[in-house]
Parts: sequence; C-alpha cells; structure tokens
Amino acid sequence: MKKLTKDELLQLATDVFKHYPGEDELLATTDGNFFLANAANHAGNHARAFGLEVVKIKRSEVLQEPIHAEVGNTNPVESVVNKSADETPTEEQNSKDSSEMQVPAKNKGKSKKTF
Repeated sequence: MKKLTKDELLQLATDVFKHYPGEDELLATTDGNFFLANAANHAGNHARAFGLEVVKIKRSEVLQEPIHAEVGNTNPVESVVNKSADETPTEEQNSKDSSEMQVPAKNKGKSKKTF
C-alpha cells in the first residue's frame, strides 16, 4: 500500500472540507482515509491496524475561504414562509395533485378473521 505524503493529503482534503463546511480540522491517515476531529479514536485505531500515521489537517492549510461560508437558505421554515406569490401553487394545481394520488382499494365484503 502506497503511503501518501502530507502534500498529497492536503490536496485530497480540499474536497473533504468542501463536503463538511462546519469542520475546521480533519484527521487523515497516510493511506488516504479522512476522519472528522471528533472521531480521533477511529483514526488512531485505523492507523495502528495498518501501520500508518495520523496527520492533522486544518482548513486554513487547505482553503483560503471563510470558515463558515453561507451556502444558501437552509432553514425550511423560512423558505416556505418567504415564498413569493409566483411560487405558491394555484387551486387548479392543488386539485390536480390530489386527483393523481392513488388510494388503495378496500376489501369489499371479505373480512379476514384470525383466531
């Protein structure tokens, strides 16, 4: 198994930090596995099991952007409350949506009795 250098891990960490915008620090093992900072025990166990090293990588070493960049409106309540009139479904759309719903057929006159 090829062991990665810190520079190679820093390159890989860029994508990991983009997927975890709230994380300021990652732990990487030299085989290319990444762990969140709160999983330090898992990183250590993985490293011991395979004879690897654990490398701490800080966001500031990798990305030159704000630590907690706002990605957009993540509050579902605000997105519903702040909908414009153009985005609100019309009465016709609502009735169409409900008419497309399928309701399971009832068991006509046949009852299943279990004793």
